[in-house]
Amino acid sequence: IRVCVCVCLRLMPTRLQIVSASGITMVHKGNLQQVVISTALRTGNKTVTLVDNVEVYGVEAKDLAERMQHVMASSASVQNKGTKGKADRQVLIQGHAVAAVSSMLQDHYRIPQQAIVVQQGKGKKPGGKGKK
Repeated sequence: IRVCVCVCLRLMPTRLQIVSASGITMVHKGNLQQVVISTALRTGNKTVTLVDNVEVYGVEAKDLAERMQHVMASSASVQNKGTKGKADRQVLIQGHAVAAVSSMLQDHYRIPQQAIVVQQGKGKKPGGKGKK
């Protein structure tokens, strides 16, 4: 009987229950994707911050974009990454906002730090214009 129970438990898919900051409960099957925060360069050597996979944790991408607009005093928008629809949306914030986004996700939305990955892509870091 023990062997059967162990085999059955290994064959069962992993299920996780996520309770968002707004109180919405979701059950997710399988492993969770991590929130990815990265930077990129756009036309005119402008740095943007990109945030992926926030909707997996019950965070509305549009809500995050609006909050970051107020925090950073810059433009933020939501764009579709591919053809998967609403679940595959990305938040784009003008400027280098990696630290601000990370702290917003941890403090306001209660996403654990282990679930956030920062990928330093191409882009200018905030601060000076070069060597003095």
